Amino acid sequence: MERGTSDRNASPASRIDAGADLHTRILVVEDNRVTNDMVKDFLRERNYRVDQAFNGSEALQMMARNSYDIVISDIVMPGMDGIEFLKRVKSIKPDQEVIMVTSSVDISHSIEAIKLQAMDYILKPIDFKEFDASIRRALERLTLGRLQKEHRDILEFKMIEEGRRAQSVFFDAVQSLINAIEARDSYTRGHSQRVTRYTELITEVLQLPGEAASEIRLAAQLHDIGKLGMSDFVLSKSGKLTEEEFDLIRKHPDVGYAILQPILPGQALLAVRHHHERWDGGGYPHGLAGEEIPLSARIIALADAFDAMTSRRVYRSAMNTRQARDEILRCSGSQFDPALVELAQDLIARGKGFGEASDSQEGGSVTVN
Repeated sequence: MERGTSDRNASPASRIDAGADLHTRILVVEDNRVTNDMVKDFLRERNYRVDQAFNGSEALQMMARNSYDIVISDIVMPGMDGIEFLKRVKSIKPDQEVIMVTSSVDISHSIEAIKLQAMDYILKPIDFKEFDASIRRALERLTLGRLQKEHRDILEFKMIEEGRRAQSVFFDAVQSLINAIEARDSYTRGHSQRVTRYTELITEVLQLPGEAASEIRLAAQLHDIGKLGMSDFVLSKSGKLTEEEFDLIRKHPDVGYAILQPILPGQALLAVRHHHERWDGGGYPHGLAGEEIPLSARIIALADAFDAMTSRRVYRSAMNTRQARDEILRCSGSQFDPALVELAQDLIARGKGFGEASDSQEGGSVTVN
């Protein structure tokens, strides 16, 4: 509905005074044509836009096509009476301003109208001074409601903008952490990005809800952040790790959990903490087995292993895609969730994003821990 513009800093009362400026639209519902015309003429003299309906059904049809600031309705009408009409209006538009008018002195009508949140209740014959005051009170309520909505909209906009800024800062920080991890070892550069991509492919096939998929994606990006607490010597060692060194490696999921606990949602945290657990219970850090392991962690475990197999390391060459696929199948039910293995086998067979690393070369079998 078209409306005129007015100074937003003006008081509600001053804005209401200028009825012509507001282009207020009013629907008059009255079966008596003489009364209906009399009310219409009174309102139009004050520059309100007025439509007329002569029964409740006609009024509801008009309200379905148009928006009205105020509805003025008689109570005693043939067919649908004013109380039933008011019920229907409020069920469709709870905040609609409705003024009830009647010649009935039955107090039950006024009580019912008030219960149904009619804005006012006026007796016939209409005292037009009282009627005018009622219209103005309705307009004041409308104006205050619009001011409140504007205020809420402004606050909501500010919250959205602040949320976007915070999210941007957060993801910038995430990327910095990923870069810090991978800068320490040239052989793992791009690892987090590839694991994230493989994880996305699996969650898409599983049709996980958007929020769950987003949390798993975030966990995949940060799954190795616990390695920030490890020495470069251990991370880049070309020879076999000692038992003490491997114990340090086993701690990185818990270290990552501790680092990320203040900023990540719960499911993402659990995925980071448990992405090295094994389906048979032989993994770390807590020896979880089967479905005790969060689905998010099982997905990342498979994606992580596939990328590790198909990427060159200082201590071994890379597998090609076929070799990695066979190794994953061999470890189904021991290292990996069998259902996820079946899904990954299908993705690899169809060439759906699971592929060889750019620097892949033939290599031997390796089970990734």
